[in-house]
This record gives sequence, C-alpha cells and structure tokens, in this order.
Amino acid sequence: MSTAYRIPVEQNFAWQQPVLKIQDAPPASPTKGQRYIVGTGSGTWAGHDKAVAVCTATGTPGTWEFNAPSEGWKAYNLDTQKNYEYNGSAWIIEDVASKMELVTGATENNLASFDGSGQVKDSGYAIVYDAGFNAFVITSAT
Repeated sequence: MSTAYRIPVEQNFAWQQPVLKIQDAPPASPTKGQRYIVGTGSGTWAGHDKAVAVCTATGTPGTWEFNAPSEGWKAYNLDTQKNYEYNGSAWIIEDVASKMELVTGATENNLASFDGSGQVKDSGYAIVYDAGFNAFVITSAT
C-alpha cells in the first residue's frame, strides 16, 4: 500500500515552486500563477535578472511579481527537467548524480535515511513534483 504526503512549497522556503523555464522576456499572454527564472531581463522584466518572476494577473502583457533569490534557493525547471540552485550569483544545475553515489542503490528522486548503525541507506521513499496539486509528493512502498 502506498502512502503519499503533500508538502506545499512557499516563497520563503529554499525550495521554490517549479518554474516553466529560464527566459529573458515575459511570454506574450501569460496565465496567473506561471513562474519563470529571469535570465537577462528585457521588456517588463528588465532589471530583474535572475529573479523568479510570478504572473499575478492573466492577460497581455500580464502583471508580474519578482522574487530576488537568496543563496541556496532551489527550483525545478519543467523545461529542462532539472533541479537548479542559486549559488549567490547564478542559477546552476544541481549535480544530483554526485549525491546519489553516497547512497548505494539510490536513484534520482529517492530520499536517504540511516540504518541502526548510522550508515546512510535508501529510505524506500521517493519525492516527486505533482503538478495537479502544485506540491511535492513523498511516496512510500510500505
């Protein structure tokens, strides 16, 4: 039997809600709730380089809120299907593969735990983003 827990992601957490992509200018007709990482901002995004742009009103050209990232912020990019981390000066692809080597048998999206002797092991839980609920979902096979 599978158990799922939904964890909403809020703006003040290091983990941000997923973004559609990284781009320089706003889309022509955005929809409220769409999120982007601003590359080199142009148009209404000028001066907001590297910020997370959130559409607050649907329409042309749309209304935007900009959240300047703090070092350590993380966001899943739906376009590239990669996790990004803000290192204080740029959004970089998080190197998940190097972290998986620490847990024998771990695969991407698995969570680690510890056995009785303090050794790291695969927990049997996985974390994935559920777009329908706009939340990360933790699932277990037990």
